[in-house]
Amino acid sequence: LKLSNIEEAIELLKKKYDGYRFGCDTSIGFLSEHVYNSFGVSNALAKLDVNDNKWFTSGHSGYLVKQIVNENAIESSIQDTTIKYNDLDKSSTPINITHNELMYYAGYSTLKSCDNKGNVTIGPPNDDIRNLLASDLFDYCIYTLKNATKSNTSNSTIKHCQKIFKYLVDKDD
Repeated sequence: LKLSNIEEAIELLKKKYDGYRFGCDTSIGFLSEHVYNSFGVSNALAKLDVNDNKWFTSGHSGYLVKQIVNENAIESSIQDTTIKYNDLDKSSTPINITHNELMYYAGYSTLKSCDNKGNVTIGPPNDDIRNLLASDLFDYCIYTLKNATKSNTSNSTIKHCQKIFKYLVDKDD
Protein backbone atom coordinates (compact mmCIF):
# COMPACT_ATOMS: atom_id res chain seq x y z
CA LEU A 1 0.00 0.00 0.00
CA LYS A 2 1.62 3.21 -1.13
CA LEU A 3 -0.47 5.74 0.68
CA SER A 4 0.35 9.05 2.26
CA ASN A 5 -1.77 8.71 5.42
CA ILE A 6 -3.99 6.38 7.42
CA GLU A 7 -7.21 8.08 6.28
CA GLU A 8 -6.29 7.40 2.66
CA ALA A 9 -5.59 3.74 3.52
CA ILE A 10 -8.92 3.36 5.30
CA GLU A 11 -10.80 4.98 2.41
CA LEU A 12 -9.11 2.67 -0.11
CA LEU A 13 -9.88 -0.44 1.97
CA LYS A 14 -13.47 0.73 2.36
CA LYS A 15 -13.86 1.26 -1.39
CA LYS A 16 -12.37 -2.15 -2.20
CA TYR A 17 -13.73 -4.39 0.57
CA ASP A 18 -16.69 -2.77 2.30
CA GLY A 19 -20.34 -3.09 1.50
CA TYR A 20 -21.80 -6.46 2.44
CA ARG A 21 -25.18 -6.35 4.18
CA PHE A 22 -27.06 -9.40 5.33
CA GLY A 23 -30.45 -8.35 6.58
CA CYS A 24 -33.44 -6.16 5.95
CA ASP A 25 -36.66 -5.61 7.87
CA THR A 26 -39.02 -4.59 5.08
CA SER A 27 -41.85 -3.86 7.51
CA ILE A 28 -39.99 -0.69 8.57
CA GLY A 29 -37.42 -0.34 5.78
CA PHE A 30 -34.46 -1.08 8.07
CA LEU A 31 -31.21 -2.27 6.49
CA SER A 32 -28.47 -3.98 8.51
CA GLU A 33 -25.08 -2.40 9.04
CA HIS A 34 -22.49 -3.14 6.38
CA VAL A 35 -19.44 -5.31 6.97
CA TYR A 36 -16.06 -5.63 5.33
CA ASN A 37 -14.87 -8.67 3.41
CA SER A 38 -12.52 -9.78 6.18
CA PHE A 39 -10.61 -12.18 3.92
CA GLY A 40 -9.92 -9.41 1.42
CA VAL A 41 -8.82 -6.92 4.08
CA SER A 42 -6.60 -9.47 5.86
CA ASN A 43 -4.98 -10.49 2.60
CA ALA A 44 -4.42 -6.87 1.50
CA LEU A 45 -2.84 -5.96 4.85
CA ALA A 46 -0.67 -9.09 4.98
CA LYS A 47 0.74 -8.42 1.52
CA LEU A 48 0.42 -4.62 1.67
CA ASP A 49 -1.25 -4.90 -1.71
CA VAL A 50 -4.90 -4.05 -2.37
CA ASN A 51 -4.59 -5.29 -5.95
CA ASP A 52 -3.86 -8.89 -4.99
CA ASN A 53 -7.35 -10.34 -5.41
CA LYS A 54 -6.81 -13.69 -3.72
CA TRP A 55 -10.54 -14.04 -3.11
CA PHE A 56 -11.15 -14.13 -6.85
CA THR A 57 -8.54 -16.78 -7.52
CA SER A 58 -10.15 -19.13 -5.01
CA GLY A 59 -13.30 -19.52 -7.09
CA HIS A 60 -14.72 -18.99 -10.53
CA SER A 61 -17.81 -17.17 -11.70
CA GLY A 62 -18.37 -19.26 -14.84
CA TYR A 63 -21.74 -20.64 -13.75
CA LEU A 64 -22.87 -17.17 -12.69
CA VAL A 65 -21.80 -15.65 -16.01
CA LYS A 66 -23.77 -18.34 -17.88
CA GLN A 67 -26.82 -17.61 -15.72
CA ILE A 68 -26.51 -13.86 -16.35
CA VAL A 69 -26.21 -14.43 -20.10
CA ASN A 70 -29.13 -16.91 -20.15
CA GLU A 71 -31.32 -14.29 -18.46
CA ASN A 72 -30.09 -11.56 -20.82
CA ALA A 73 -28.95 -9.57 -17.77
CA ILE A 74 -25.37 -8.71 -18.72
CA GLU A 75 -25.67 -4.98 -18.15
CA SER A 76 -27.94 -5.12 -15.09
CA SER A 77 -25.63 -7.56 -13.29
CA ILE A 78 -23.01 -4.85 -12.67
CA GLN A 79 -25.57 -2.22 -11.68
CA ASP A 80 -27.85 -1.89 -8.69
CA THR A 81 -31.24 -3.52 -9.25
CA THR A 82 -34.50 -3.27 -7.29
CA ILE A 83 -36.39 -6.50 -6.66
CA LYS A 84 -38.81 -7.92 -4.10
CA TYR A 85 -37.08 -9.09 -0.92
CA ASN A 86 -39.15 -12.28 -1.04
CA ASP A 87 -37.37 -13.14 -4.30
CA LEU A 88 -34.20 -13.62 -2.24
CA ASP A 89 -35.94 -15.43 0.57
CA LYS A 90 -37.47 -18.27 -1.43
CA SER A 91 -36.25 -21.80 -1.83
CA SER A 92 -34.50 -22.28 -5.15
CA THR A 93 -32.74 -25.13 -6.85
CA PRO A 94 -29.87 -24.90 -9.34
CA ILE A 95 -32.44 -25.36 -12.09
CA ASN A 96 -34.72 -22.45 -11.14
CA ILE A 97 -32.38 -20.01 -9.39
CA THR A 98 -32.22 -16.53 -10.91
CA HIS A 99 -29.04 -14.58 -11.48
CA ASN A 100 -30.09 -12.13 -8.73
CA GLU A 101 -30.40 -14.93 -6.18
CA LEU A 102 -27.19 -16.55 -7.33
CA MET A 103 -25.27 -13.26 -7.17
CA TYR A 104 -26.64 -12.54 -3.69
CA TYR A 105 -25.92 -15.94 -2.18
CA ALA A 106 -22.50 -16.23 -3.85
CA GLY A 107 -21.39 -12.82 -2.52
CA TYR A 108 -21.36 -11.01 -5.87
CA SER A 109 -24.19 -8.75 -4.74
CA THR A 110 -25.52 -7.44 -1.46
CA LEU A 111 -28.41 -5.46 -0.06
CA LYS A 112 -28.04 -1.74 -0.80
CA SER A 113 -31.38 -0.43 0.45
CA CYS A 114 -34.87 -1.56 1.37
CA ASP A 115 -38.26 0.00 1.90
CA ASN A 116 -41.41 -0.84 3.84
CA LYS A 117 -43.13 -2.11 0.67
CA GLY A 118 -40.96 -5.22 0.45
CA ASN A 119 -38.54 -3.87 -2.16
CA VAL A 120 -34.78 -4.16 -1.88
CA THR A 121 -32.03 -2.80 -4.04
CA ILE A 122 -29.17 -5.21 -4.57
CA GLY A 123 -25.89 -4.79 -6.38
CA PRO A 124 -22.19 -5.51 -6.23
CA PRO A 125 -20.97 -4.61 -2.71
CA ASN A 126 -17.76 -2.87 -3.74
CA ASP A 127 -15.51 -1.98 -6.65
CA ASP A 128 -13.57 -5.25 -6.54
CA ILE A 129 -16.66 -7.40 -7.04
CA ARG A 130 -18.18 -5.09 -9.66
CA ASN A 131 -14.91 -5.00 -11.63
CA LEU A 132 -14.37 -8.77 -11.33
CA LEU A 133 -17.84 -9.46 -12.66
CA ALA A 134 -17.44 -6.92 -15.47
CA SER A 135 -14.10 -8.50 -16.36
CA ASP A 136 -15.60 -12.01 -16.44
CA LEU A 137 -18.46 -10.75 -18.59
CA PHE A 138 -15.92 -9.03 -20.84
CA ASP A 139 -14.11 -12.37 -21.23
CA TYR A 140 -17.45 -13.98 -22.13
CA CYS A 141 -18.06 -11.25 -24.72
CA ILE A 142 -14.62 -11.70 -26.28
CA TYR A 143 -15.12 -15.47 -26.43
CA THR A 144 -18.61 -15.10 -27.91
CA LEU A 145 -17.62 -12.52 -30.49
CA LYS A 146 -14.46 -14.40 -31.41
CA ASN A 147 -16.45 -17.55 -32.11
CA ALA A 148 -19.46 -15.81 -33.61
CA THR A 149 -21.00 -15.92 -36.99
CA LYS A 150 -23.70 -13.53 -38.09
CA SER A 151 -26.28 -16.28 -37.73
CA ASN A 152 -25.62 -17.19 -34.09
CA THR A 153 -24.84 -13.88 -32.34
CA SER A 154 -27.83 -11.76 -31.52
CA ASN A 155 -27.84 -7.98 -31.75
CA SER A 156 -28.79 -7.84 -28.05
CA THR A 157 -25.65 -9.81 -27.11
CA ILE A 158 -23.52 -7.42 -29.13
CA LYS A 159 -25.24 -4.40 -27.53
CA HIS A 160 -24.75 -5.82 -24.02
CA CYS A 161 -21.10 -6.50 -24.79
CA GLN A 162 -20.67 -2.94 -26.01
CA LYS A 163 -22.07 -1.69 -22.68
CA ILE A 164 -19.63 -3.89 -20.74
CA PHE A 165 -16.75 -2.58 -22.86
CA LYS A 166 -17.91 0.99 -22.21
CA TYR A 167 -18.18 0.34 -18.46
CA LEU A 168 -14.64 -1.06 -18.33
CA VAL A 169 -13.24 1.87 -20.32
CA ASP A 170 -15.14 4.54 -18.34
CA LYS A 171 -14.74 3.11 -14.82
CA ASP A 172 -11.35 4.70 -14.22
CA ASP A 173 -12.29 8.15 -15.57
